[in-house]
Amino acid sequence: IPEPEWVEQPAVLVWTVLITTLAASFSVVFNTLVLLMAISHSSRTLLDLADSTSLTDYSALLLSVAMGIGTLVMVSALYRCHRWAWYALLLFTLANMAYLLVPWDGVDLFELVNLAFDLLLLIFLLRREMRRAIFRPHSL
Repeated sequence: IPEPEWVEQPAVLVWTVLITTLAASFSVVFNTLVLLMAISHSSRTLLDLADSTSLTDYSALLLSVAMGIGTLVMVSALYRCHRWAWYALLLFTLANMAYLLVPWDGVDLFELVNLAFDLLLLIFLLRREMRRAIFRPHSL
């Protein structure tokens, strides 16, 4: 079996993966802890929270955890230079920025930090070196 050729990834791709992984992991852990604290302080179960449609019943936290896990999957595919992951991560980032720019219930520090990470990710995703790495001929 021939050895696969080692292709060194550009620094912008490595930094994008690193920053996105850290931000998404923090978001998943933070929102999971808030959700678990909310469940432990009430008599409602997780299924009750998932079935509710009110944001005060923490369905937004469940969505945030799911999106964070999806982001981690996409960023691992991005490191392997899959084009679909670049498009998906770009769409996720733009959708999250649009959501954060609408003041639903005021602005808190967590949303500002999230917006700063999204802006940094958008800058990294649109850099020429990133597009060159993702759109080279052997990419899927």
